[in-house]
Amino acid sequence: MTNPPTAPGGGEERSSPGARLIQVLTRMQQLGATSLYLVPSRAPGPAGVEGGTTDAEAQPAGEATRSQAGLELAAAELAPAEDAEDAQLAARWSDVETRIRGCRLCRLCESRTQAVPGSGTRHTRLFVIGEGPGEKEDLRGEAFVGRAGELLTKILKAIDFARDQVFITNVVKCRPPGNRAPLPDEVAACNPFLDEQLDLVRPVAILTLGASATRTLLGTPIPISRLRGRVHLFRGIPLVPTYHPAALLRNPEYKRPTWEDVQLLRRVYDEGMAGRRPDLVPSSPA
Repeated sequence: MTNPPTAPGGGEERSSPGARLIQVLTRMQQLGATSLYLVPSRAPGPAGVEGGTTDAEAQPAGEATRSQAGLELAAAELAPAEDAEDAQLAARWSDVETRIRGCRLCRLCESRTQAVPGSGTRHTRLFVIGEGPGEKEDLRGEAFVGRAGELLTKILKAIDFARDQVFITNVVKCRPPGNRAPLPDEVAACNPFLDEQLDLVRPVAILTLGASATRTLLGTPIPISRLRGRVHLFRGIPLVPTYHPAALLRNPEYKRPTWEDVQLLRRVYDEGMAGRRPDLVPSSPA
């Protein structure tokens, strides 16, 4: 399979425990703390009487006082800012979803049951993009819930991602009649929503499913068979194209290349979370 995965919520993700710890320690240093002592927990003695060394014995009193004071002050200063930032992002996310569900910017609103903003979590660094909602998605208001969605869940699980660890959406948020390909003006009407979602998630990797989504994002007429298998760049974000799960249901011969593509995606994601850049090809290869 792959190397042990980097947790989808880890790395540089906004408000991660590691990032908060770095912020707290940096602020402590600014406040004058020069050392941080970790006091081992003390095992209880007989009849519940505590044993082991005392706090005073474990570290110099002056350093302990300064470290503790710095830690408390730094944590107190950072927590409200983080809470406010997360609340602001949550409000923006909710606003985007509300506008998508009420959107009437193109003809697709006339035949839809409901718009489909996407499924999964914004607290992720992996973004999955398909073409448009199908019949079941239109009825339920969720992305990729039909047979193709079940297969997508299995594909993600094969590279150690659960559906609730990624965000899945489509180029257009309303079902095109008869599941036809979205028209250029329909894609253009939905593009600002997709841009906003990308800005809020800030993914380190994008997976595009199928020719329509891939060619829309990369702005090229090149067939998916020639675009897949490589890492492209979209708005500065590494993008890995592959076949749409619905195509795999019709053409089992696509399963092996799709497996190769998602293994590549996993490597790109891990490199992104580690702060490394993968080898890229131009957005519109010849």
